[in-house]
Amino acid sequence: MLCYFCCFCTLKQTLISFCSTFNIKMLHRFDLVFLRLGIIFQFIILLCASKNHFPKLSEFKRSLSQNLGSKLKIFCSPQEGDRPFRFEWLKDGHRLLPSDRHRIEAVEDDSLLIIDHLKSSDGGNYSCKVENSAGSDLQWTQLLLKGDED
Repeated sequence: MLCYFCCFCTLKQTLISFCSTFNIKMLHRFDLVFLRLGIIFQFIILLCASKNHFPKLSEFKRSLSQNLGSKLKIFCSPQEGDRPFRFEWLKDGHRLLPSDRHRIEAVEDDSLLIIDHLKSSDGGNYSCKVENSAGSDLQWTQLLLKGDED
């Protein structure tokens, strides 16, 4: 940020030297113009430097086929975006809470959904939503179950 401001100062000094034959009013106008340009340029630089990047998740397969009684693991991983991330798992559009069979684990900046001993009631649409201060992203997969329940 300092470099850009120094460039303005150097340019201002060059123009003032070149225009030394002008009167005081003209030099004052140059001062105001360069002051305004410098402030605008610094604001743009700060805005660009502080811009957060929204998260972008790895794509899920659109459907998963699993045997009843097996274990399901779905990994949710942001490929882009600024930390910290907040994760939320959904089943058929409703928030999925941890239970005896449904576990949600944090693995560094990722989230893992584990369902032990799949039952026919576990079939449906599973979504992972990730958020940060800049925005959110969501990926989903349809869980199809096959076989007989014991």
